Amino acid sequence: MFGRGDDPVNFVSATDVTALVSHAATSPSLRGQIRELGGPGNLTFNQVAAIVQETTGRRGTVRHIPRAALHTMAIATARLKPALARQARAALAMDTTDMTFDAVPTRRALPYLPNTDMPSRFRSGGQDDLAPSGAVSRVRANLAAVAAHRGGGQPQEQAGGTER
Repeated sequence: MFGRGDDPVNFVSATDVTALVSHAATSPSLRGQIRELGGPGNLTFNQVAAIVQETTGRRGTVRHIPRAALHTMAIATARLKPALARQARAALAMDTTDMTFDAVPTRRALPYLPNTDMPSRFRSGGQDDLAPSGAVSRVRANLAAVAAHRGGGQPQEQAGGTER
């Protein structure tokens, strides 16, 4: 595991995001709105590791790569392997930045959207369907593009949580 694994992150299912984007593309009631969507909870990577072990039945020792090693890797690989350096910087950011998200306002406004939790995704073999809600900004951009494409003009900010 990269870093300490104690910083909470909100994970959202691509299935949930797809449902929101599909609804936004076809529903006049969402025209011009921006809706932010996150998963049902904020989990640390240590909690994610425990969920993976519990739902898959695999046991093992979780090993942590110290932040200092990630920092060194980011610097040392920057010229030779820029992609690896970016991954190390991203791991540092995820281990030190508040990546929590309050999904309640959007979930309350659109209660028919799926609300997939991580254990059920792992039990169903759909772990590739999960992404950190930092992807929320990409969803916001896609919803804005959908609104503009439909002729709705500039999207307006709606209460739906704040990404930190």
